[in-house]
Amino acid sequence: MPKAALPENATPQVGMVLGGTGPDGRQFQAVVDHVGDDTVKLNLNHPLAGKTLYFAIAIIRIGTAQ
Repeated sequence: MPKAALPENATPQVGMVLGGTGPDGRQFQAVVDHVGDDTVKLNLNHPLAGKTLYFAIAIIRIGTAQ
């Protein structure tokens, strides 16, 4: 994205989280991946994307399907 599209007081740095609003009105967050001379590369993936997730579960009951 062009740096000129960012707010004037924003100084983008790698790892910085920026917020925005999409064309449908939904808000989103983006992480700055790379800062170039005139552009900024943003990562719009969910923060947990690509990470291994572990879940603790408890089996309450075992029965037949109805």
